Amino acid sequence: MEYSYYRDARNNYLVIPCPEDKGQGSYQYRMLAANSIPGILPCALRYVDGKGYLYYEITSRQALGRLYEDRTIERKQAEEVLRNLAEAQLRLGSYLLDASGIIADPFLTFYDFAFGKCSFVYYPEERQEEEGTGIFRFLAEHLSASTEEEEGFRSRLEELDRLSRDRNFLLTDDMLAYVLNGPPEPEPDAEDDGEKRKEEDSERTLRVDWEERAPEEEAEELYSLKQGDKKGTGDKKIRFGKSILLFALAVCCLVSGTVLQWMRLRQMFLPQVDIVIRWSIPALLLLSLIFAALGIMSGYRTEKKKHKEEDLLSAQEEENRMIPAMEFRGELSGEPEDRSFAERLIRNSGYSGKLYGQGSSRQTRIDLRRLPCTVGTDRRFADAVIAEDSVSRLHARFERIPEEEKQEEGGTPGAIRVVDLNSRNGTFVNGRRLLPNEAAILIPGDECRFGSEEFVYR
Repeated sequence: MEYSYYRDARNNYLVIPCPEDKGQGSYQYRMLAANSIPGILPCALRYVDGKGYLYYEITSRQALGRLYEDRTIERKQAEEVLRNLAEAQLRLGSYLLDASGIIADPFLTFYDFAFGKCSFVYYPEERQEEEGTGIFRFLAEHLSASTEEEEGFRSRLEELDRLSRDRNFLLTDDMLAYVLNGPPEPEPDAEDDGEKRKEEDSERTLRVDWEERAPEEEAEELYSLKQGDKKGTGDKKIRFGKSILLFALAVCCLVSGTVLQWMRLRQMFLPQVDIVIRWSIPALLLLSLIFAALGIMSGYRTEKKKHKEEDLLSAQEEENRMIPAMEFRGELSGEPEDRSFAERLIRNSGYSGKLYGQGSSRQTRIDLRRLPCTVGTDRRFADAVIAEDSVSRLHARFERIPEEEKQEEGGTPGAIRVVDLNSRNGTFVNGRRLLPNEAAILIPGDECRFGSEEFVYR
């Protein structure tokens, strides 16, 4: 299928031309352009020089084929892709659209980093039979299968790829359940049922024995938990009790000073005592102010500590929800997965195929001797991490030049290729901004910029 990429001032688009006899009059085109269908890329129908084009918005999304081109995909992520596809096909039925219009191609399936889901291209026109079948084969080839169960999942993906060659193929719920869980287990015979009951009775007996022994340990654990809860509650009571005590002392001093002043005005004290009372009243008022100020400070500290603990718990919960890192395939697969960005930086020494930072990035060196190399901010997928706001999660990718392009380039020593990965702030080569997914040749001496971060290739 013929498609291209386009960028305007705000968004990036995948552009697919429409047949000349199709356009706004077609029901499918109107429904596709007028509705935001979950699981389908947002689309708009535009006309350029009298010819219609479908513009699919791909801003902040990355093609699945690019994302896992040199990496293995875990079974959990592969299953999520299949669920997203089945859900998108189901949603299309609500709009009376033919679900076979989804192009299930890994390079036309876009992963949304913000929501962790895949969106698909819907094209209303008929296509060749071999199109739309690549995603199942792609998942099977890139699946990380280290167990017998995962190998079975791979074989079911390959079977699904063969079935998907049918023009009217749909990923039904039964088919999805078969691929995810395998074939259903056969019903047990009478003998098997008897053995199963024996096993259940044995497990029940063991459970009863354990429960008879468990109460003491359980009670001890429950007691310790309750003690911990009481301790935490007691700490809070102590903190708030300090504030209440200080305010109570402030009120007592204030009331005492007021009563003494009233008695003094009524001349209820002897002259010798009146002198002492006259100096005691300001002292009591001063103590009242001091106790009130201390009470306010104590309450403020308690609330501040409470908010700090809540923020810490929220940060820990957010960290626990992070997606685990993916395994890297290709030339860097022999390196440890937890290698830091500093380990990828190279000391500046002569020409050896590196990107040298300029300006605020002048301390940064990115080694490009081992390709492919992806640059971005997302440590799960990027080989070289640049922690700057102007750099996208996956910003650009450096690759070896194919043999046919090498011949056109004349075999320039050190020449490589850089591809923009649908970045928001753009990839620039010698000042020229690349279109989304556009490739450009990079030779020693060229300038390359990711957003606002400038580098020179030497």
